[in-house]
Amino acid sequence: MVQTDSDRVELEGVRLMGDTLFGLVRGAGAGSARPAAIALSRVSRAAVRETDLYRTAAVIALGLVVVAGLGFILAFRQGLSLWYDEIAEIDD
Repeated sequence: MVQTDSDRVELEGVRLMGDTLFGLVRGAGAGSARPAAIALSRVSRAAVRETDLYRTAAVIALGLVVVAGLGFILAFRQGLSLWYDEIAEIDD
């Protein structure tokens, strides 16, 4: 979220109550967060970060296909070259 004074703030667990946004602002240390309350009149822009399940599944599936293909090529590399040699001998 960008405030009217151009400060950027990332809130987690945001709740809207009346004209105020409540949430937690992550600190510099691991696991540290402080509560924050920001009036909507001070907010100039807001965005929500979401996970697209279909896009994530597609990327995982593509990765698995690539890994399986590479595994197939590595596992049968010698066997495939022998098969191609046999075909070449038949054509001669």
